[in-house]
Amino acid sequence: GISETAEGAIQTLSSIIDLKLRLEEQLFITFRKRSNKANILLQHLFKQPIIHVNQVKEITETSFKAANDLVTEFVKAGILKEKTGYSRNRMFVFEEYINLF
Repeated sequence: GISETAEGAIQTLSSIIDLKLRLEEQLFITFRKRSNKANILLQHLFKQPIIHVNQVKEITETSFKAANDLVTEFVKAGILKEKTGYSRNRMFVFEEYINLF
């Protein structure tokens, strides 16, 4: 049982590292001028995979509009998914990361 658990943990960690590297490369290409703020958000998503725009505003130290635009781009890129269905107080999920667990 211990061996199987350890192997599963190693596979999960490997998948996380692969996902992180792939997304970092995607951000550099897609976001160009905003890649620094996009990378800050991505790193935070690996710690907290559920987020709302006001949190992004705080994390990236940008305006609400800039944070909302960044989240919109993450949604378009398939990194985040909106889960509430609301037009206000929306929550976004880094689903691909969560699904690794």
